[in-house]
Amino acid sequence: MDSFKNRLLTNRKTVISLLILVMAIGFFYNIGENALKAEEPRRATISMEMMFSGDYIHPTLNNWTYYNKPPLFNWVQVAFMKAFNSNAEWVARMPSLLSHILCCLLIYFSFRNYVGERVATLTAFLSLVAIELLFYGSIFSGEIDLFFSLLVFLQIMSLFIFYQRKQWLQMFLLSYFFAALGVLTKGPPSVAFQGLTLIAMAVLYKDIRLLFRWQHFLGAAFFIFVSGSYFYLYSDGGDTVAYLSRLFKEASQRTGVESELSKILLGIINVPIQLLLLILPASLLIPYLFKRGNFSIIKSNPLLLFSLYFILFNIPLYWFTGDFKNRYVYMFFPFLVLFFAYFYENRKLEMAKVTLVMEKVWGIIIIILAIAALSFAFTPLAELVDNSMVKAIVLSACFTTLAIYYYRVKTHRILLLLMAIGILRIGFNVIYPPLLKQKSRHNVKLEMSKILALTEDKNIQFVGLTDVILSSASIGPLKFPEKQLKIARHMSFEIPYYYSLSRNEPLKFTTEIVPGQLYLAYESFLEGKGYSPIYRFIDTKKKTVVLFKG
Repeated sequence: MDSFKNRLLTNRKTVISLLILVMAIGFFYNIGENALKAEEPRRATISMEMMFSGDYIHPTLNNWTYYNKPPLFNWVQVAFMKAFNSNAEWVARMPSLLSHILCCLLIYFSFRNYVGERVATLTAFLSLVAIELLFYGSIFSGEIDLFFSLLVFLQIMSLFIFYQRKQWLQMFLLSYFFAALGVLTKGPPSVAFQGLTLIAMAVLYKDIRLLFRWQHFLGAAFFIFVSGSYFYLYSDGGDTVAYLSRLFKEASQRTGVESELSKILLGIINVPIQLLLLILPASLLIPYLFKRGNFSIIKSNPLLLFSLYFILFNIPLYWFTGDFKNRYVYMFFPFLVLFFAYFYENRKLEMAKVTLVMEKVWGIIIIILAIAALSFAFTPLAELVDNSMVKAIVLSACFTTLAIYYYRVKTHRILLLLMAIGILRIGFNVIYPPLLKQKSRHNVKLEMSKILALTEDKNIQFVGLTDVILSSASIGPLKFPEKQLKIARHMSFEIPYYYSLSRNEPLKFTTEIVPGQLYLAYESFLEGKGYSPIYRFIDTKKKTVVLFKG
């Protein structure tokens, strides 16, 4: 019986099953407890305004035309909101969270034929728990970037897999289809990924004819049809040229095209370091990359070589930039992590001393987590969390049990380290939301609930100033005419989201004050106008917002 139990505990499938269970709890438990933040409420508000108006072609924010992003992600959010009959935080976050999980599943199934089951499994799990995604991207997943990264992964892997099979029609039709979906999600970046990756492939495979195959032209035509159909529909009631100009302007601001030289030079040093930090714990395996003969192995493996060229040809758009943001490079994570997973799995036995040191460090990390979890109960922060002692003891017991398991089985230890990280995410889900509610200086969700209770069922509008921005763009010889776009000066995006969530109507923006109407405005807007505030609070932009009556 004991022998059977030991075999069961050391079985790789058992370890992976336990890891999947831990990750499932970690990703989905308390998904809606944190208020929407950063870009999340903007995406959700636009989706809700589509449902309020019934217009799914012309995106709006505060009932004003929204130019910065096409609406595919909003359509997906709307589908989830309608399916669950809810606009709550957890529903707004579900599409991107599921996109992240689906992307990791696709990593496993698409990589395993080229690098083996073990490397594919490790790459998928390391991508799943990359620290940036585990403790930000998948927690505040109402943002667009995980969904967009899934589309880019599908686009790039369509190019790779069907090139290996010499199935040109499938290669171009599918890759351009996902590129079109990417354009309908985030605009021009998908075009850059398609073009630069095809050039990379032409160089890598010494196949310039690839770019001139009739299937390529058919795929490009299909791309134009899919993406162009939307912009054609948009032209009925919207200014398509202005919209496209703004999309290209937004994209150029995300690369080094419009950045200062000093910021670009600083980014050359900072970005590689940031990337290594973002993909932790995968980058802990960096010693395995510096082994003689690794480059020969890369050249002999089609997926590794393709991944290297994909990164080298595409990363400069994000590397040499003065506006680097973590979420802009999520799509590179699977291809970066692949190298760490591959050389760990293939070098760990011959680099036995390094492996021994690494496994001792991982074991110490798990023990430290057990101690830290218990210690939390004796910190001042514990007073802000209900049943903090019970939660701390349970978490510490989980880490301690895992530590004992870790030292007993002596196999699959990197998977057990990932399990510890998964338990840490569960602990984060249990402890962080109440801490955030208590410690946040700008709890817009709470402030809006007070305002909505104060005003009962009365309609509120957002009053303020507008800006006129110039937007122009060009693609080689093709130049879009310069357009003047009139846009609202938006408040913190949490304000319209929590208003719409409660009132089931948009928080409309206006520039005029009508007697008797209730308004929200920035305090600076009311200076000298003689209106008396009914209520005031500080938003996430650290500006004072006032409720007043016209």
